Amino acid sequence: MNNFIENYQITITPLCPIHLGSGEDFLPTNYLIDNNLLYEFDPSEAVLNDAERQKLLLVANSNDIRDVYLFFKNNSLPFRLCAQNKI
Repeated sequence: MNNFIENYQITITPLCPIHLGSGEDFLPTNYLIDNNLLYEFDPSEAVLNDAERQKLLLVANSNDIRDVYLFFKNNSLPFRLCAQNKI
């Protein structure tokens, strides 16, 4: 007798973040991942020095979300310190 449904065990490697349906929304500019922890923060609450502030203004005006992501990644400490959630 042929089975209508067959089961296979597979392994996949995602190429981007995956939404698992927790019901929470994370905007690209409101979180960063560092040491396997997701830090959710409000960027307006981060305490930046003048150099960091100027660099953030530059990348924000570049209209390239990758530049903003890299800024958060390369300057994570002020944003980790003001994080509301760590997952």
